Amino acid sequence: MLFRSTLKDGKVSVLPINSLGGEGPVRTLATEPNGTVWIGTLALGVGRMEPNSNRIHSAIAEGLAMTSIFTIAVDPKGCVWVGGKGGIFCGTKEGNRWKWKKTTLEREAEDILVFRIIVDRAGRTWAVSQQGLALWHGGRWTNASRTLGLPDWSSQCIAEGIDGSIWISFYDSNDLYRISGAVTKPEITKLAFGGNAEAMGQTADL
Repeated sequence: MLFRSTLKDGKVSVLPINSLGGEGPVRTLATEPNGTVWIGTLALGVGRMEPNSNRIHSAIAEGLAMTSIFTIAVDPKGCVWVGGKGGIFCGTKEGNRWKWKKTTLEREAEDILVFRIIVDRAGRTWAVSQQGLALWHGGRWTNASRTLGLPDWSSQCIAEGIDGSIWISFYDSNDLYRISGAVTKPEITKLAFGGNAEAMGQTADL
């Protein structure tokens, strides 16, 4: 189920998601500036609720076949990025309909798991998956782990700091990495839990 609370009167509404074809756990939520709410489930795909509406529309009917969703993000251009079991899709609105396009990670493995997608203040779109860190650049996904000299291990955690730096951790590692500085030539710092920060220096252009 999905719950909505209004600040004006404090009331809570219960919004069933059976309009997506059944019941299932909601894994992630995202909103657009216009108030549209995107709902990612673990078994029923992506749902969309328009402003001032209680109806949830299924993206499966619009061509988004992926049903196990882990993450959703909206970029400044209005593209809705959806990640989960099977990779990453980009949704754009054309007229009154949404169109979905698969965007393939570099050397993408079959049944890849994409755990998190974020859009930073600079407008860059980042994704973490079983194949490490990826960056959307020039209309394609690039292997940012390799470019930045980071581990290519699986990652499930990425966030942007208040100063615009990107923080990322990798599975089975005690290290935390910070990507900061210039957008095109960032600096990488490795921080070990309980230890000191280690500057890794500047890297190749992103």
